[in-house]
Amino acid sequence: MQPRFYGVTLTPATAAGLVASTGLPSVTFETMCLSRFAGTALDFTGLDVARDASLRPLALREWALFIGSRACSQCLAESNGMWLLWWRLGVAAACPRHRVLLADCCPRCGLRLRRGHASRGGVARRGAVDVLRCGNSGPHVAERAGCSQRLDQIEGRPATVDLLAAQQAVLDAAFGGPTTIAGVPVGAADWFRGLRFAAALHRVFAPVDYVAAYPGMPPVAADAFATAAQTRSSKAALRARNPPNVGHAAADLLLAFRALAAADPDACTQLLMPLAAAEAQLLNTSTDQRRRDQMWTVDCPGILPRLWKAIRRSRHRVFDATVRPVLRTPTAAGLEFRHLPHLIGAEDYRQLVASRLPGCNEVVGRRLTAAACARLLGARSWHAATERLGMPGHAKVVVQNAGLVRRLPEPDAFWAAASAVMDRLAARGPVDYAARRTALASLAELPPTVAERIDARSGVRIVPRQRRHAAAWIWAELTSGDIRDAPAYPAWLPDGQPVRGAAHRLDGAHRRAFVADLPAPAAAELRRYGVGLLARHGISA
Repeated sequence: MQPRFYGVTLTPATAAGLVASTGLPSVTFETMCLSRFAGTALDFTGLDVARDASLRPLALREWALFIGSRACSQCLAESNGMWLLWWRLGVAAACPRHRVLLADCCPRCGLRLRRGHASRGGVARRGAVDVLRCGNSGPHVAERAGCSQRLDQIEGRPATVDLLAAQQAVLDAAFGGPTTIAGVPVGAADWFRGLRFAAALHRVFAPVDYVAAYPGMPPVAADAFATAAQTRSSKAALRARNPPNVGHAAADLLLAFRALAAADPDACTQLLMPLAAAEAQLLNTSTDQRRRDQMWTVDCPGILPRLWKAIRRSRHRVFDATVRPVLRTPTAAGLEFRHLPHLIGAEDYRQLVASRLPGCNEVVGRRLTAAACARLLGARSWHAATERLGMPGHAKVVVQNAGLVRRLPEPDAFWAAASAVMDRLAARGPVDYAARRTALASLAELPPTVAERIDARSGVRIVPRQRRHAAAWIWAELTSGDIRDAPAYPAWLPDGQPVRGAAHRLDGAHRRAFVADLPAPAAAELRRYGVGLLARHGISA
């Protein structure tokens, strides 16, 4: 009968027998067993060759074929029957050499290749077996000597370029090559845990239409995923069971690999966003509380689960799940974070957004809208949006007021308004507000000579105590920021004490009076001076 650990690992007795009968060193046979991938693609923790029962949980847990194999018919034909070890991995889906999908079942008997007997499985007990013949047996196999199908004559289905690249990456990692997840170097074992985690997320949440249209998805893989999705169970998928066939393996591999191969965490987050939107829809529509609870239990160590956890936390606690389905029009596609101001223009806010945020202070609403635009550009959270916009000092205020968006009766309308604001910014021509803030970072006071020139040209005298307010006005005018954030108003005194109290309130009163009383001719001269400062740094205004 079948040796219990056949093809998995060597027991001392098996190793001694093979060495004695062949004269080859035991290491030769160790590289022919699945234990070759221990520490990379497979985890053999808990396996004890002295206990047969220790193999069962391993076979249920790991992504490998412990009975049977997949195969490339062209490889078998060229090698005259050499079966490659990696064909027994759960994510073995395509042959990079011949660019075809692997075969997993015999077209004649319908059993998995090298299954053996239909009801028992394992090693054939016949004296001689043709390695290029199927040889499976069972009640429904007509031939007494076993299925006569020639395995080297099975026609291979073509594999896509994307699938072949993913398969090659799996092989490199399985045999100990360097691996990264979202640009972060990780060990091979962590890489395969991330692969299984990403596959589990897609099994639970990915819509069938999304998978069918996925780049490089073979039709057989899309069909296998759709079939499995008909009886989709989050509990079963989260256990990340071994792909049952080569089509399912191809789907798992393609969907998961792209997230792992992302250049950085931000890019990886964008690939996970469609799953987050699908999860939100399921949470909103599912009436089964157990199913809802299971959807919240996706967790395991590693960078990929941490990204997923951050996406879910930011979506459920801070902003509405409809943030991602709101698609910007093509005119806004060229915008970057540096093209967003700290405060959306007052007119744009009043015309497009104000009615969507009833009761919100205008300055707060303009800042919140700017952060919302950063969210639409890919910032993972409101806090991250303030960092990408260069205003981390306002993160607390933005996060606190972001709750308004979540509580809106029609949050879709707010995100559509934010998208319309971005369209306007793009239509006017992208402005590098970040570069402007950098160029004007040292503008703490208007030079006396400039103040005199403005007096001569406009007839408006700027007294010495107003020169700070004039510099702040220039900064706010050209950067579209809050005048209170201007470099002219430091938050700290030279002795290290914060600026606050009566002096701070009086300074604010003087600033507001200066801005309110500033005549148009003087404003034009101040703006002309600021534009000249930007020009010296090679920035057009």
